[in-house]
Amino acid sequence: MLVRLHSTSTFGLAVFLAALLLAGCGGAEGRKAKYLERGKSYFAEENYEKASVELKNVLQIDPKTAEAHYLLARIAERKRNLQQAFGHYTKAVEYQPDYYPAMARLGGYYLIGGDVARAAELAEAILAKQPDNVDGRVLRAAIMVRQGNEDAALKEVNQIVAHDASNTEAVGLLVAIYERRGKPDKVIETLEQSIAADAKNIPLRLRLIRAYANQKNLDKAEALWSEIIRLEPDNFSYRVAQAEFYASTNRLDKAEGVLRDAIALDAEDADRHLALAEFLATRRDVRLAEKELMSAIESNPKSMPLRFASAVLAERVGNTDKAIETYRGIISSEDDRPDGLKARSMLARLLIQQNMAQEGEDLVQQVLKKSPRDNGALLLQGQLMLQRGETLNAITAFRSILRDQPEATDVLALLGEAHVRNNEPELAQESFQKAVAVNPRDVEARLRLAQFHLRAKDVNTALDQIDQALKMSPDNIKALQAKAEVLYVKKDFQGSEATLKQLKAAHPASPIGPHRLGQLYLAQKKYDAALAEFEMAGKNSTNGTEALIGIINVHMAANEPDKAAARLNQVIESSPKNLAAYKLLAEVHLAQKRYGDSEKTLQRALEIDNKSGVLYTTLAGVRLAHGDSEGAVRAYEKGLEALPDNQTLLMLLAGVHEKRGEYDRAVTHYEKIIKKNPGNLIAINNLAAILSEHIGDTSSVKRAKEMAARFEDSPQPVFQDTAGWVYYKSGDTKRAVEILKQVVDRAPQVAIFQYHLGMAYHKNGDAALAKTHLAKALDARVDFPGIGEARSTLKSLD
Repeated sequence: MLVRLHSTSTFGLAVFLAALLLAGCGGAEGRKAKYLERGKSYFAEENYEKASVELKNVLQIDPKTAEAHYLLARIAERKRNLQQAFGHYTKAVEYQPDYYPAMARLGGYYLIGGDVARAAELAEAILAKQPDNVDGRVLRAAIMVRQGNEDAALKEVNQIVAHDASNTEAVGLLVAIYERRGKPDKVIETLEQSIAADAKNIPLRLRLIRAYANQKNLDKAEALWSEIIRLEPDNFSYRVAQAEFYASTNRLDKAEGVLRDAIALDAEDADRHLALAEFLATRRDVRLAEKELMSAIESNPKSMPLRFASAVLAERVGNTDKAIETYRGIISSEDDRPDGLKARSMLARLLIQQNMAQEGEDLVQQVLKKSPRDNGALLLQGQLMLQRGETLNAITAFRSILRDQPEATDVLALLGEAHVRNNEPELAQESFQKAVAVNPRDVEARLRLAQFHLRAKDVNTALDQIDQALKMSPDNIKALQAKAEVLYVKKDFQGSEATLKQLKAAHPASPIGPHRLGQLYLAQKKYDAALAEFEMAGKNSTNGTEALIGIINVHMAANEPDKAAARLNQVIESSPKNLAAYKLLAEVHLAQKRYGDSEKTLQRALEIDNKSGVLYTTLAGVRLAHGDSEGAVRAYEKGLEALPDNQTLLMLLAGVHEKRGEYDRAVTHYEKIIKKNPGNLIAINNLAAILSEHIGDTSSVKRAKEMAARFEDSPQPVFQDTAGWVYYKSGDTKRAVEILKQVVDRAPQVAIFQYHLGMAYHKNGDAALAKTHLAKALDARVDFPGIGEARSTLKSLD
């Protein structure tokens, strides 16, 4: 029906429009209230998927609805997505500063992250308005514990639990205090009483399972798991945790049975098959995991998660050909659909690792052409740029991802690393700290921040971050490794050893603990102890290469090359295609100056695999070791026949030609590298240096100047030195001095940098400063290209 409005009814039109506007506003508010009520209802029913949908509908209408953010944060916590939870709590408090439940939980995150002041600020704000607020009181008690006032905290939290024994946060804090005081009986008593008061409280049951397990009361722990599964039969995450419980107590058949029962309940759920495959790979045999995945794929041929998992598993066991084939198959079937693009990114990463960089980069570009904001491809592109030294481009790529995912801690960490390499420590620290602030419980983020402090030689701050990570995850392998490393740097060798023994005890099936202990004992020249640890690491490892390297290093350090060679010959006899063993044996022979035997060993290995770039570089290295540079050139050229695009071989071949004074050949190879990889900064640097220093004609110097211009502000002194020297060669001595002064300020100990600056001052007419820097270059008593010119120029200035 067409409604006609007469032009004479101006007042009527205004009323009509106003009514429309009011109806629109009321409609939106009404929809928002309806969505919120449904979201709360689903949340109460623990139907978190439907609750999330309704709450996101609320935020589409009004993004500043604090209650919706709070509930989404609670859901994120249940899914263990603590980074997302922290973000929603932050927004809830931002949009409603007196939203006390969100304030209390946000305060807990700050406290975990070590920001006691901000946590205390929130607790005080809550209790100033509501002195009896339980959430505020629990937060205050937790702060007391952190500040060392444990007695006051115990009194406070006991009062809360006496009034409400089902308060999970209060009970959890009370239990933590009893655990700190070494009172396991009180821990169990408290948890049993709380569960009696709240028959459906699963978090407290999980805590009680851990308490029973610590007391070796496995029957009671097992009974509790049965209760949890009865209460939440459809919650797959609890079944996984139950399987982990059985596995941790070495009851592998029961663990496997739990996972197979879960599959029987929903055979189409890929996550269930993946969990079983992961269990089999880590606890049984990788081949069983592969077989399980293949069987699952036969039953679910269109399941992309299963196909991706089979490729990842193939990578894990070193079967890169199968992984590549699987990714190519997904690309073929999915084309430009999301899974096809994902497979391109995964394949690109793998190809780049296998020195097939060009095809890998082509795949990345294919993804970005179809989906310019594909964060996976952008991340890989940024990592490639970082590898090539294109730090500014990498920073741009990572910032682009963070516009869409501002709380992506892995990207924040990479951005921090890029700033480190770009000599921007303040910006690097800001990125690492933001990653921790975004998710204070992210162990990886804390370890990256610790690594930053360690590089800055702030060892105590690094150790503090690692200890905080270990509070959240006491058995975390990476955190324990990091602590052992920091203690070693502090020369606390006993502490380092104790930490590695803790790692070994917590992860008895892992090769990492014994391997790291072996390295520690080797550094201390405790050869027998080191050998025993490396042997154990080898038994725990899937391929044993790292452990074998450790064993050989022990024999060589102990001056037992014959034992090293004998061990490697045993390995080769039992595994004739073990290329790593051939390479190690060649290196043992090289250390004994048995150059012929070393070459023969490498030739045997190349008969097995003539496409191993490492074998060609090792062969060339052997020949260079006894002065056969022509033979080294032949080795590199032979390698390039098999691997024509191998950048490492091209770079090393160019370097040999450069050392032999065959500059035209070196230029040819550097040109080829740059054509294939325009971002290879080392090749650009070396080519610019040859063109200006050794070719030297006007056009070559001009081109060198154009190439080196990008290095004027480089954070790498070597690159910046090239730029300054090219300016010197082109006659622009004023600019040369400006750049070379920065280089010498950064690295005054490098003789060639002093020489370059001295010559620039000399050409610029400053004899006094020329003498100073040329003298410093010669005082270093090291050889460098141009040392003769430095001596003669300094003599002429006396």
